[in-house]
Amino acid sequence: MTVAPEIAPAGEKATDPTAEPDEQQSAPLQDGPEQLSVTGTSVGGDNNGTVINQFAPEKEVRANLVEGPVTDDLITHATRAFCHPERFSRAALILRKRRLVVLSGRSSGRSLAGVRLLIDRNVGTLQRLDPARSLKDFVSSVKRRSGLVGYLWDDHTGTGWADPDGERTLGQLEHTLRAMDAYLVVAFNSDVSLKTVQEYVTELSPPPTSDVAHAHLKAKGISPERCHELLTQIKLSEVLPGYSKPRRGAEVARLLAEVEAGQYSFDEVAQTLYRNKDHDVQDWFTENTNTATRALGITVALLEGCPYNEIASAAKKLEDVLTNPENKEIWPYTPPDLFERTREEQLNNVHATISPRLGADDGLTNPERVRFTRPGWGMRLLRYAWKEFDRIRPLLHEWLGGLSEELPEDSDAQREVFTRFGKLIAASAEPGPLQWVRPWLETYGSGHHHQIAAITLGALCTNASYVQTVKDHLNWWARPTARTRYRHAVAIACRAEFGKAYPEFAMKQLGRLTKNCDSRLRALIPPAVRELLQEPSNRSLVLSSLAFWLAGGGAQARAMAYKCSIDALSLNQAPVTFASREESAIRMIFAALMTNTSYRPAVIKHLAAWSSWSSSGPHTVANQALLRILLTGDPSLMRRLGYDLRKYIERNEEGSKHLARQLALTLKDI
Repeated sequence: MTVAPEIAPAGEKATDPTAEPDEQQSAPLQDGPEQLSVTGTSVGGDNNGTVINQFAPEKEVRANLVEGPVTDDLITHATRAFCHPERFSRAALILRKRRLVVLSGRSSGRSLAGVRLLIDRNVGTLQRLDPARSLKDFVSSVKRRSGLVGYLWDDHTGTGWADPDGERTLGQLEHTLRAMDAYLVVAFNSDVSLKTVQEYVTELSPPPTSDVAHAHLKAKGISPERCHELLTQIKLSEVLPGYSKPRRGAEVARLLAEVEAGQYSFDEVAQTLYRNKDHDVQDWFTENTNTATRALGITVALLEGCPYNEIASAAKKLEDVLTNPENKEIWPYTPPDLFERTREEQLNNVHATISPRLGADDGLTNPERVRFTRPGWGMRLLRYAWKEFDRIRPLLHEWLGGLSEELPEDSDAQREVFTRFGKLIAASAEPGPLQWVRPWLETYGSGHHHQIAAITLGALCTNASYVQTVKDHLNWWARPTARTRYRHAVAIACRAEFGKAYPEFAMKQLGRLTKNCDSRLRALIPPAVRELLQEPSNRSLVLSSLAFWLAGGGAQARAMAYKCSIDALSLNQAPVTFASREESAIRMIFAALMTNTSYRPAVIKHLAAWSSWSSSGPHTVANQALLRILLTGDPSLMRRLGYDLRKYIERNEEGSKHLARQLALTLKDI
């Protein structure tokens, strides 16, 4: 259930699938100066006279009304682990009759219910809408797409619904949805007065917590008998008092499933479930006044999953920072007894343990990974320390910036650690989150600091109130005339959490980065696109965007599109099944690849490899479907591809048997 922005037919100009409707009509194909006004009183300049303004644009930068496809995980959740809330059937009836329904009722699982309502209408495409946009934006901006489309507008601010014209606007919206052959489910993030439009509204009530927990455990493959046995050990009415019923049931099921999988002990999970807010974290800080222990706990909380040697090194650095007299000794310093405790005792004291890496042997360095034995403990410990010991914040920031040896640049560990740090800042809900990002980006000249700044910035999107600020800055930094460090940060952020949460906005910024693209950007853009492709529902968006880069971009955009197309088409992996709406983009991309002398041989070899992989098993249908797409619809592509395939088969008769067989079967079907 994905979306592919419409591709212009042959002979017509292609439009950018990530651009706004008015932008699509007026955007030139050639690079041009961007007319964006800026605000602020401080402007930095280089000695050569180039003015560099690092402030966000005065006018808010809005992404498309459609933010992107509903993720496959949420769709799977709504189909396999869904409990019907009360009055769900009434909501389904309203949606069938009116084409839209407004879900109210706090803590009732409205977002998940909205996805299930749309799935039950057999929609072919599921899209998520920008919660900050107004109702009238939907009426005026959303265009007709091929096939039956379902829109989910969850966490909506309620803008434009409570005015006197709300009823008339909803009537117009209903008419628009019928004309578009689409459905819309709306769920507000707060109470909104909708007395005049009650015929569109259903107030849901949450299902029982036990039913939710049973459904989630069953979806994880646990037998009903074992589900009952696990849940009888938990008093559902007493656990996680601050959670809503659906969330409580899902969290209980998740933790019990981890107990069943052997990741945590039942006692540690029980400690988590029955905790009273964060009093257990507060008690831990009260009991452990030793600076070394606190430094180790904070280090593991940020670097969880890293090898023990790296964590020990980083913890010692943090201990030195926290015990420096110049920092006024945030915590009292006591000289340590070097033989007082073993490493196992030290880790046990912070609820952590060593977990050997799967498949590790004596030949591997640092095979021992450190993890917490209590679920969720690390982030709760971090949040408590960040909130209660505010003087530690700049010291933690300085310490993290100096971990270049423990966290190599562009490593998985680096991304995980600074994603956690960004989520920590987002959870603190401070008014100025960029104060923790700008120093690394603006003061330091190393790639390590620029990298961690961008990763942290990308993780700020977990706080909805920061999203627009992040969008503004990324849009401003992506200008062709911006400093290279800022443009690099945009590419890295689009690869991080922000790109995963807002794929359409990310693809738009990556497209802008292809203009005036230096060698570093040429290395950063393809991994960002590959990261977006990790979510299968993004493939249509990526293919359509690459087709636009090929048709409407400059030489650098086309070069980037060539590199990224190999991943988007899955040519270097096992075959995938493409949707019918992606066919135009696929033909356009293949036509460009086949006319490029550098990529043509590689494409043919990839097709041959595909055929050998899919000579038997489930990939056969996917491979034949791709060949059918390529050999129909575009006569010039058919001639070009047919000629090159024939030449390849003649020269590699032995190695192309599977390819020849697949071609014969495909041509027979055609």
